[in-house]
Amino acid sequence: MSSEQTPWNVVFFRCVFGEATLIAVCAALGFLKRAYFSWRMIGLVALGSVAIVGN
Repeated sequence: MSSEQTPWNVVFFRCVFGEATLIAVCAALGFLKRAYFSWRMIGLVALGSVAIVGN
């Protein structure tokens, strides 16, 4: 079965839905507190995100 969408479109929407789900779960578990965010952590998250997309 094929959606007949471009691979870029499929990847984009998978990322959007994944991000929305992760934000909702993190909010429900209380992980979005300001104390958890530092410039180092934001950098590590950005680096990890690039690695996942590149994979």
